[in-house]
Amino acid sequence: MLKKITFILFIILFLNVTFWPTKEKEELIIENSPVLEEITVKIEGEVVFPGYYKFYDYIKVKEVVEFAGGFLPTADLSNINMESIIKSNTTLTIKARLNDDDTELIVKMNLNTITFNQLLNIPNITEKRAANIILYREGSGKFKSVSELLNVKYIGKDTYEKIHKYFTV
Repeated sequence: MLKKITFILFIILFLNVTFWPTKEKEELIIENSPVLEEITVKIEGEVVFPGYYKFYDYIKVKEVVEFAGGFLPTADLSNINMESIIKSNTTLTIKARLNDDDTELIVKMNLNTITFNQLLNIPNITEKRAANIILYREGSGKFKSVSELLNVKYIGKDTYEKIHKYFTV
């Protein structure tokens, strides 16, 4: 009995190998397609995530900056052409803005989009004030002007004078 089963399996195997259609390999040939070369861009200086970025096509400076997380508030944008196209390996250096000793660099944050943690980074904003700004915004709708901060609990005229320069609507 075992010999008959072995013989039948051998016949089935032989027939499969002999008559089973073989799959022909297709070769994908793309004619006249450009060979993409790797472009490495090193971005350093006043960006959120400086480092090396690899691309396989031409790219604009503004797109590289977006990949790097954007500019820091201290970045000097006066000599940067955001629309220029990078076609080969390049190093972009974003310099810091030179401030006069008397001037303070102020980054204005939108009251309608600022988060609790971002509020805590602003001078003279305590946790109570930050929480009340968020609660006021959620309860009364979006801020229409920065002066609406005077309606927020724990923000008086003195505090308003210290913090209003950090906000926009």
